[in-house]
Amino acid sequence: MNVAYSVSTKLLVALSLGWVISAVGQVNQPKAYVAADALSTMVFFESNSKQSFAPGGFCKIATAVVTLDWAEKTGTDMSLRARVGSNAVAPGIRNPMGLRVGDQIQLRDALYSSLLGNDDTSAIVLATHVGSNIARARGKSVDPEKEFVMEMNNLAALVGMKRTIFESPEGSLMYPKRDGRSTTRDLALLASHAMDKPSFRFYTVQASRTISVDSASGRRSFRVRNGNSNVGNDGIDGVIGLVQTGLGPSTITSAKKAPVVQKMANGSSAIYAKRLVVVTIGSSDPLRISPNMLRASWGAWEQWHANGRQATIDQVIRPPSR
Repeated sequence: MNVAYSVSTKLLVALSLGWVISAVGQVNQPKAYVAADALSTMVFFESNSKQSFAPGGFCKIATAVVTLDWAEKTGTDMSLRARVGSNAVAPGIRNPMGLRVGDQIQLRDALYSSLLGNDDTSAIVLATHVGSNIARARGKSVDPEKEFVMEMNNLAALVGMKRTIFESPEGSLMYPKRDGRSTTRDLALLASHAMDKPSFRFYTVQASRTISVDSASGRRSFRVRNGNSNVGNDGIDGVIGLVQTGLGPSTITSAKKAPVVQKMANGSSAIYAKRLVVVTIGSSDPLRISPNMLRASWGAWEQWHANGRQATIDQVIRPPSR
């Protein structure tokens, strides 16, 4: 990826996205967005993509990845139950299941509720449980939630999110020092990394899930529905539905298509995966805009691929290492 898009190709791409955005109405205009190839991080469309803002509910993507990485590394069964602590229940913290201190929930069910239902309390429960285990393994006596958030920031550094600071597992906008900072480009990196994990995709592809909570009064069951109502359409299989950020209602959507198999001159075959990530920030209806942006981006992907997959460094969120 060492040569820029041709002028004609860039013009066609810009005109295409301009039509997509205007078609959904001025009221829905996002304040920032980026559409990129998930593997190469080649950007097809973007606006204000380096602007800093509070990522809000998107913090739960990092929470899920850290949790799954820990479970895979330690061989922990996700059916293990975690206890709801007092730090997870507070005014302004989204708690759609009405969890109470002392309730117990399976790790997998907490993950479902966090990702599909934008559940703050479940994200904090996961962070506290996993953070306490990480701290114990390190022989440290520290706040388990803070230990977990440190791992979220380690993940951000690993992925290349240079303008991101996580301050909590749920990203609450109601409390100081819990909202953090990020950019649209950084969130595209996070989403691309998460969607590369089969264990993560297993959760986000679900349209709904029945989960349960054990309390002193018995077991309660809930049906959590995926807040990303576009999942299942046009190859969309994640990543997280409507959430609040510092710039307003937002969503991140990812979709895949069958890979392209291309015959090479030497008789071998090259396989090119096809996955896009679209980050839509600060729109009154981001779930409506995202599928249209995906459709336009697939056209841009085909043009890019046909032109030899060429790009300049500034067109790639994560430039290849030299």
